[in-house]
Amino acid sequence: MRANQPGRTEGSLADFEVMVFSCFQDLEDETKAESGYDEIWKKQVGNKGRSRQVGEKFEAVELGCDLLRKETNIILRQSMSTQLRLAFMFQMAEETGLTNVYVAQLLKRQAQLNPQTLSTRASPLDEAVMHYGESIKEITNEEFGNGIMSATVFYRSADKVKGGDREDRVVVTFDGKHLPYTEQ
Repeated sequence: MRANQPGRTEGSLADFEVMVFSCFQDLEDETKAESGYDEIWKKQVGNKGRSRQVGEKFEAVELGCDLLRKETNIILRQSMSTQLRLAFMFQMAEETGLTNVYVAQLLKRQAQLNPQTLSTRASPLDEAVMHYGESIKEITNEEFGNGIMSATVFYRSADKVKGGDREDRVVVTFDGKHLPYTEQ
C-alpha cells in the first residue's frame, strides 16, 4: 500500500510495514520452533529405535543364557553318569581282583574275559548262587508271581553269625524290589 492511496496516511503505511515485519518475524520464529520440534521428534524416534535395539540385545542375551543353562545341565548329567560308571568299574575291579583298566576294557568290549580267569575267580559263593539260583527263582515266582528282583535298588549284605555248634557261619542277604512282568 502506498501513501498516495485515498484514506491512507504515511503513518499507517509505517504501521503496516511494522505489522508485516512482525508477522514475518512471528512466522520465522514459528518455523524455528517447528524445526526444533522436528529435531526433538527425530531424537525421540531415534531413542525409540535405540531402545528397541537394546531390548533385542537383552532378548538375545537371555536366549544365550538359556542355552548355556541347558548345555550346563547336559554336561552335569554326563559328568554324573561318568562318575557312576567309574565307581561301578572300580568296585568291580576291587571285588574281582582284576585291574581297573582290564575291567574297563571288558565293559567296553575291548577285551574278552579269559575262561581260566573266570574259573580261578569263582568262589564257593558263586557256586552256591549258580547251584541254588534256579530254585530260588522258582520259589520267588511262587511267592510273588512271575517277575524279577530289581538290581537297580538292590542291597546286599554278608553277616557273620554263630552256628548251632558255635562255628562261624556266613549269612548272605540279597534285598531287591520285586518287579512283576507286564504284558505289552
